[in-house]
Amino acid sequence: MKVFDRYQAIEVDLPKVVEPGRYRLLRRTVLNGSTELPAGDLLWSDGGSLCDLEGEASRTFVGKDDEQEGHIPDSIVDGAVSAVVDQLRTGGADLPSPVMPARLGDLASATTLELELERVMGRGHLQSIAARPRMAMRYESELLPVSRARRLANDAVTRLASHSEDWLRREITGVIPRTLKAEVSEDDVAIYENVVFARLLDRLEDVLRRRLREVNVLLRKHDQAMALANAERLDYRLRNALCSLWGLSFVDNPVTGKTATETFQLIEMLLGKVRQLKRSELYAAIPRAHRIPLALRSTNVLQHDTHYSCLRPLWLMAHASAQGQAPTPTERYAAEKHQGERFAQYVGLLIRHALAACQLVAAGSLPGQYRVGAKSLTLLWEQDQWALSLEGCATPLHFVPGWRGFSDWSTQRERRLVFCHGSGCGPDLMASDQPGMHGVLNPLEFYGVERTRQAIEQWLVATVLARYPFQTPALPTDLRDRVMLLLGDSVQARGRGLIVLRGPSQGDRQRVDGAVDDSHANASTRQALTDALDDAQLLSTCRVCGDLVPPSSFLVSAEGFRAECVCGSRWTFRIHRGSSAQASFQLGDRKRPFAEVGSLQLSAFSPRCCQIPAQGRRAPV
Repeated sequence: MKVFDRYQAIEVDLPKVVEPGRYRLLRRTVLNGSTELPAGDLLWSDGGSLCDLEGEASRTFVGKDDEQEGHIPDSIVDGAVSAVVDQLRTGGADLPSPVMPARLGDLASATTLELELERVMGRGHLQSIAARPRMAMRYESELLPVSRARRLANDAVTRLASHSEDWLRREITGVIPRTLKAEVSEDDVAIYENVVFARLLDRLEDVLRRRLREVNVLLRKHDQAMALANAERLDYRLRNALCSLWGLSFVDNPVTGKTATETFQLIEMLLGKVRQLKRSELYAAIPRAHRIPLALRSTNVLQHDTHYSCLRPLWLMAHASAQGQAPTPTERYAAEKHQGERFAQYVGLLIRHALAACQLVAAGSLPGQYRVGAKSLTLLWEQDQWALSLEGCATPLHFVPGWRGFSDWSTQRERRLVFCHGSGCGPDLMASDQPGMHGVLNPLEFYGVERTRQAIEQWLVATVLARYPFQTPALPTDLRDRVMLLLGDSVQARGRGLIVLRGPSQGDRQRVDGAVDDSHANASTRQALTDALDDAQLLSTCRVCGDLVPPSSFLVSAEGFRAECVCGSRWTFRIHRGSSAQASFQLGDRKRPFAEVGSLQLSAFSPRCCQIPAQGRRAPV
């Protein structure tokens, strides 16, 4: 079956193991005999591992990795994505923070179940049940010596009459028995109410263990945020950007580490007591095979006993999420698809935050419209991916929202895969000094905007550098001479045209624009000169502070250029043999890890470039 692979942007045969959300269907089909999928729809899982498509051999869906200690639960990530998207839809013109939504703060407060369980434990009800459980009298029939028989079974006489081996002797008056079938009484603790108690302990342990992991994640993320706010190794501009995004989430709903710590300690205490009760003799006496339906029977013990009456409220609270009818495969498929669509909207929010933080990009008059110098930059959602298109650039930048996986962003250029959940990330990609390099960007990743901004600026810089040095067509002689007089060694003559090596100052640019307006050049020639000046001015703009670097700080040679801003940012561009070029932007004299400087430092590779003429060049870089 042919499908479109969104990750590779090609048509392929559907593999035996299918990643949910990766492939777009090219024809109508039916999933697992129950869910109709039209052509053009994405292939998501319906909650199971089987991927049986109409008229095709059976396949399987990729399952998620086992959740291990220290890993972020999928439920928290999905809830965080939903919370951010809900804010995006109702927040108006202001963009919500894509980091740690305030709604996650609800997890830091104790739930109704935890508070009720604390009250019940404090009064000793569950402990009393485990120590002194209710029991029932159970009678079992056994063959016993006459001296030990206390209560005859109903069929004792019938058994004695038909089994002569049970006789001691036979007399004229009757039979003297050796053994009798008697009823022996035993205490039965496996009554209905005690089974409810045992299965409630199982459920409470599962719920509390999951809650402990959730609150632990919040604590770790809170500690990481505080560490970022106080980290001296971070560049102050990066620290301010990260703390602004994190603080924006909690400006109206602050969540303190103290609240989460208290809740964590409460859950840890309750979980310890539940596990202690599971080591009691009563729990060990209840067979694991004994199960209880969700709807409890109303027995006298559960209603009127002082201790057992607390089981029903706890049972209902612990099973609140499991109440109701189980969803159908079609409903589960719709839920998976809806969650994938919400993550795609979250990726769009990351891109918009990154564009707003980029000093090389200015906002346009319409949503999705931006400006890079005099050129328009457009953000569109098309064919299940986000596309950034720059005017005059044939190759757009794509961000493809995935669902589960990882991708090494250091090897990607113009097509970035963004995943909601990580799966199978290697240790190299999970290195602490390269957050986000594995392409897993969700609300619990603090560097999501920085990583997205770096990808956008790498693409922009590489696009501009591919045309460097910026050439103009043939110009009228008077216009060319006047531009060379105004800009000096920032331009060089090539034939009847010019080569623009660096951006002019604001005053020089105004004088050049006036000369262009006064010239007799046609519209296309004027536009070509204006585009070359705009590109050079963009290249001379500091991407850290947004200031234009003066020509005296922009040194050009035949091998490239070097520029340095007063803010400490330095960028170099070096042309290599074979018409390829590498640009490097860094702060200070040494290269620093991404975790310390974020997107303020980057390298951009351009496979196409022009050689800078040696004649009239400045001192070599």
